[in-house]
Amino acid sequence: MPLADRVLITSNRDEQPGRPSAILPHSYSINNQELLFPKDAKACGTWIGVHENKGIAVLFNGAFRAHRPAYPYRKSRGLIFLDLVTGRHKRFQDNFNDISLDLIEPFSIIFYQDGMLWENRWDGQQKHSCEIDPLQAHLWGSATIYSSETVNQRITILRKWLSRHKSPAMEDLLQLHASDFILGEHPLLQTVSITSIELKQDAAEMAYLDLAADDFSRSRLSFRNSLAFQP
Repeated sequence: MPLADRVLITSNRDEQPGRPSAILPHSYSINNQELLFPKDAKACGTWIGVHENKGIAVLFNGAFRAHRPAYPYRKSRGLIFLDLVTGRHKRFQDNFNDISLDLIEPFSIIFYQDGMLWENRWDGQQKHSCEIDPLQAHLWGSATIYSSETVNQRITILRKWLSRHKSPAMEDLLQLHASDFILGEHPLLQTVSITSIELKQDAAEMAYLDLAADDFSRSRLSFRNSLAFQP
């Protein structure tokens, strides 16, 4: 969600209730690059993070439609996330273009970096990438969980909400995700956490709500000046 002087990005994590709670957001140095993210306690990867070069990435499972897993995979998608945002290229999109995703389960990943917004999908056979309008608000949902009808319903909710909130704070968006975007009844999954990032000129703020533990934390990452900030 682009605003006059900042960008807001929020993600709900839907997981099996028995999966260990993620480690609260923390700054990590990976390949001599600083990255702020909540860490999956089981596989040690992540699904959302902000990089010191002012880039944000969000990953969700599945590409265009629900798929049947074909185990074994050679690496978790959460670890692939870290490869993509701390690879040899400064720009995440260049890393996605170069990386081999053979034997990786299908996923989608969104990049916001240097004023550009990219939507990338790996369907298990090939990559799909498109640049989308960074000046509009967008909403995505995991193809393994949400039908296109449900996603469209939530887009409608978001648009109505935006008509009443012209300049929302990060906490406002967090509250929206905690009320209207919580995963409903599902035999295997539930929404376990919500992460919201506010990207500004000199730093990013991350708010993290662990729904299972009823725990809330805030973190901050200061930026280097390697890439321009363009809200």
